[in-house]
Amino acid sequence: MKTIDPDLEQVRDVSVWRGALVQQRRPRFSGRAEADVAVIGGGLTGLSAALHLTRARPEWSVFLLEAGQIGAGASGRSTGIVGPGVGNGIGSLLRRFGPQVARQAFRYTQDAVDTLVKLTHDERIDCDLTPGAHLICAATRAQAARLARQQRIFTRLGLAVAAVPREELARRAGHSGYRFALEYQPVVLVNPLKLSLGLADAAARSGVQVTESSPVTRVAAEPGGVRVELGGQGWISARMAVIATDGYTPPFLPHGKKIFPVRTHVLATRPLTPDERASLRLADGDAIIDHRMFFSYYRLDADGRLLFGGGPVLNPAAGSVASEHVWRRLERELGALFPVLRDIPIEFRWSGLTSATLDELPVVGEVPGKPGIFFAGAWRGHGLALSVANGAWLADRMAHGSAGIELPWHRSRTGNPPLGPLRTPAVASYVRAFDTFDRIGGLTDRMRTALSTRTGG
Repeated sequence: MKTIDPDLEQVRDVSVWRGALVQQRRPRFSGRAEADVAVIGGGLTGLSAALHLTRARPEWSVFLLEAGQIGAGASGRSTGIVGPGVGNGIGSLLRRFGPQVARQAFRYTQDAVDTLVKLTHDERIDCDLTPGAHLICAATRAQAARLARQQRIFTRLGLAVAAVPREELARRAGHSGYRFALEYQPVVLVNPLKLSLGLADAAARSGVQVTESSPVTRVAAEPGGVRVELGGQGWISARMAVIATDGYTPPFLPHGKKIFPVRTHVLATRPLTPDERASLRLADGDAIIDHRMFFSYYRLDADGRLLFGGGPVLNPAAGSVASEHVWRRLERELGALFPVLRDIPIEFRWSGLTSATLDELPVVGEVPGKPGIFFAGAWRGHGLALSVANGAWLADRMAHGSAGIELPWHRSRTGNPPLGPLRTPAVASYVRAFDTFDRIGGLTDRMRTALSTRTGG
C-alpha cells in the first residue's frame, strides 16, 4: 500500500469522516450558570443522554459541555459499524451470569441497534445509514472452534445467530483467508460523525445548551447538587451531572483512574473505481471483523473507499512513532488480504481512544460516594449502539428514578483498582499479552497445517 504523504511530519491524524466536512462551530461556555443537569462529553453517549433527558423532562435545563468539537473523540472516529454485542462474547456472559441474563443482555444489544435506527428516523438525521451484516470471522482452526462453540450457545439460548460456511464466506469477505464465521443481525453502517452532529442538532432543537471548546477541570458533589468547573471559563451549579468521556476521561474525573484507555487505528483508501470494487469481491453492506483478541475489521463506505481498522491497540501515552508502526502493520495486512489493492493509495489514517474495564463490561450508573454524578463509558469497541441506548437508559434513570431493565453493566463500580503510577505499564502489559496471544494462535495454526501437509493428513 502507498500512503499519499510519506513524510511523518506531514501525516495528519484526520478521519475520513472529517476530511471534507465543514463543521458548524458551537458556542463556548463562559460565566456562571445553574442547571438541572450538566452533561460532560459531546460524543454519542453524552448527546443521547442530553437529548433523552429533555424529551423526558422538557422543563429541565440541560448543558452539554464538549472540550473540543462535537464528535471529535471516538464517536466520530470509528468505522461506523453498528451491531450487537458486548464485552468478551456470549460465552463469558453465560459463565458469569447464567442463561437468563446472557440472553437478556444480548437481546438488549440487538435492540440497541434498533434504538439508534429509530432515533435517526425520528430526528431525520442524514448519516448515510445502510442496512448491512456483521460477520465475525475465524482465520485459524482455534478461532473457528471458539466461534462454533459460541454458535451452539446462541442456539441453546434461542438467539438467532447464523453460521456462515467457508464457501459463502469467501464470496462475501472478498478472499479465502477465513474458515468460518457467525453473522450478527441487526446491523447498519453509518457515517458516525454525521450521526454525532445530527444528534447535536436534535439535542439543541429540544432545548439542550450545546457547547464546544468547554473543557471541564473539576466535578464535585456538593450539598444539594454538583459543581462543574471549567477553569477560567466559569462554572455550572447543577442538580446532577453525567460524565460521558469514555477513553478521554482525565484522571481527575470520577472513574478516570479506574478504566483503561487504549488507542485504536484505521486506514481508508481513496474511492475505488467500479472495476477495482468488482475485483475486490467484497459484498456491499457486509462488515467483516476477525476473531483475534486485537481484531481487524473492514467495510466499504458510501463513497466506495475501503475502511480498514484494527491491529494492536496502544497505550494513549504512546507517541506518533508507535502509531506509525501500527498503521504500517495495517497496510501490510490489508495488502496481504487484498493483493489487488497493494498499489491503491491510502487517503486517510486516523486513531481514536476507547476504554475498557478488567471484566470487559461497560459502566453505566451513579458514581459511588458522589451522589448526583453519573458515569457512562468503557464500551470496549461496542460503543456505537450501546452508547446511544445506554444514554437513553441513563436519562430515564435520572428523570424517573428507575429505567426498567437492569443489566450487568448498569452498575456503580468498575471492578478495577486505582492503579496510580502503575496505570501506564499495566495498560502496556495488557496490550502486549493479547497481541502475543494472537500471534501464538496464528503460529500454532500454521504449524498444524505444515505438519498435516508433511504427513499427508
